[in-house]
Amino acid sequence: MPKPTYVSGPHNIGYVIAFSTWVICAFMMLGHFLYSGEFKILTRRTECEQPLNNRCNYIYRVRDRDGEEHESKLIAFRATSSDLANGNSLRKERYHLDYWVNDSL
Repeated sequence: MPKPTYVSGPHNIGYVIAFSTWVICAFMMLGHFLYSGEFKILTRRTECEQPLNNRCNYIYRVRDRDGEEHESKLIAFRATSSDLANGNSLRKERYHLDYWVNDSL
């Protein structure tokens, strides 16, 4: 039986990068899928990366279900500014990709 031949060359690094990117994305999606949490938004502030660019992020002060307060960059798919307003409660259940805002999808 002939030995398999492997083609060596610089194009192989592309395969390694593509596979590594796929693995990282898969773990991020799995982490989001397995995450469960419930918190209430207390305040929101804007933090910008100037003078390098005009990209701004919202930093939220939240209270989790244990009563602890901390700052977070909330990433909620399909969330609008009104969904992430002060006083709103957000809930994400394990094995679901949806968020509940004030107990409604």
